[in-house]
Amino acid sequence: IVNFIRQRGVRGVGQSSWGPTLYALCQDPEGAEALADVLRTHFTLDASEVTVTAPDNQGRQVLQN
Repeated sequence: IVNFIRQRGVRGVGQSSWGPTLYALCQDPEGAEALADVLRTHFTLDASEVTVTAPDNQGRQVLQN
């Protein structure tokens, strides 16, 4: 699936630690939705298996009591 995504011009694609989660960084939300639709169709995935979300670059916060 990573190679399939890369063949569509997405350069920021990879796999979480040991998987099974993959990620792809798209230029904009519209491109992300379009890629998600292609993945669902090509690999016969349902909506819960492909999620589009915005990045969170805030990192982890540790709260002290």
